[in-house]
Amino acid sequence: MASFSRDFRYAYHVIPMHAAKPIAESGELRSKEYLAKSGLPQFRRSGTWERDNLLGFADCVHCYLLRGTERLSDDRWGNIPILGSKMFGTNGKFFPHAVIELDTRDIRNEETYAMCAYNVAYSRPALPGMNGGGNWGPGVRAETVGKFWENYRSYCETSRHMALGQWHLPCKVPLIMPNMYGYYFDDRRGRESPVARQIRGKTELEILFAGSIPLASNSAWKRIVVFTEEDQELLAMLGDSSQINANEPGAKLVEKVDLVKIKGLEDPTLGVTIRSQIREYFCNFSLVPPELDFD
Repeated sequence: MASFSRDFRYAYHVIPMHAAKPIAESGELRSKEYLAKSGLPQFRRSGTWERDNLLGFADCVHCYLLRGTERLSDDRWGNIPILGSKMFGTNGKFFPHAVIELDTRDIRNEETYAMCAYNVAYSRPALPGMNGGGNWGPGVRAETVGKFWENYRSYCETSRHMALGQWHLPCKVPLIMPNMYGYYFDDRRGRESPVARQIRGKTELEILFAGSIPLASNSAWKRIVVFTEEDQELLAMLGDSSQINANEPGAKLVEKVDLVKIKGLEDPTLGVTIRSQIREYFCNFSLVPPELDFD
């Protein structure tokens, strides 16, 4: 069991719906760098891909940790940042997504790469003389984000300000390494340190895995969550696809799908063109994933 499981029971990895097919075929979640090196289909959010690469996270699989010991209630799914903006938001930019849920009680500390107390793609902690903190807005250049984290590190190293973690190359954002989980989450003295209190007091953290997460043989994997009946039907169709058969490593993944109905997503015409393209891909009419804008 991971040291943080008592505070953050479940981890969540968000995928655009068309990424479900290669995940079911391989039985793994794979990092951007892993996919690039292997020549497999890649699903990039253009903005966050550039930031991840520049900040040193291209070979990491990101999962959100939301505080709590129970599965998310219906009204908390929007707290996952990507879902909040891509499905439940009011910006008019809808794209169907699903969430892969992991139980951290079935994950050992050493199976993870690191924990991050910041949202790698979007967080912007307060830096005196530059900003009051918050999140990066859309369209910000990756170089701007990278320069900010370099300045933040210099500020922490030349002042008494404590970052939530330590710097470990090649990553430019502070990390909590697995050998520190026990100190911050289990050890009585560590739990009472100022940094540990801030980390444990957060409602959201990120847990990172190096390279890939094997799902097909991993007891931590529990289910895929979708939010519309149309997306549930898409995954059922994927399970019936001739390419996803009992011999595929992830064949069983598409059998554990739960539907969570969210108010505001009842309109069956929402995303109908996008789903049509995904349906063709799932049915093998298209052997390569459609070039869809899900950023």
